[in-house]
Amino acid sequence: MPVEVRIKVRGIEQAEHALEKIPGGARVAISRAINDGLRKARTEIKKAIGAVYNLKSGVILAGLKREFPAYASPGSLFGLLHIESYKFPVADFEAVDLNPAGVRFEEIRGRYSGLPHAFMAGMKSGHSGVFGRIDGTARLRIREITGLSIPQMLENPKVEPKWQKIVEDEVEQRLDHYVSYLLASK
Repeated sequence: MPVEVRIKVRGIEQAEHALEKIPGGARVAISRAINDGLRKARTEIKKAIGAVYNLKSGVILAGLKREFPAYASPGSLFGLLHIESYKFPVADFEAVDLNPAGVRFEEIRGRYSGLPHAFMAGMKSGHSGVFGRIDGTARLRIREITGLSIPQMLENPKVEPKWQKIVEDEVEQRLDHYVSYLLASK
């Protein structure tokens, strides 16, 4: 389930008014500010997820590798950060094997969860994970247990406000910067 990041751009009317004597200047400034905001969004999303969820920074960045930015241009004042992600293995949430009592892990910082019938195992490939039997019965197949994906984490109301306002403020500041830059270079 992908998520699309939407950012409100404030100050467009002022930029258009300030740059009315520079042909296409407002569209250049707005598109550059939007693109800076998309880059800032990626950084702030990583920080916000790391503040709420117990994942290492490198693991979050690996999950963000499947983001697809659509950058704005003067001809198209629309930017989009489309984020898809796999579900992170429970082992990434600092899982501890409590053999034979199952596995304990901390998906959300400060909240420990337990999987009483799960176990940790290492594969020949070097991958280690938390595994459990499908439907909990003794004779069924074994599968790796996963937690949340980045789009699911972004739906948490404790995550979104942390990055959304920072990015919108950044876009507004960058728009002011580009307006000043274009006026100075005129």
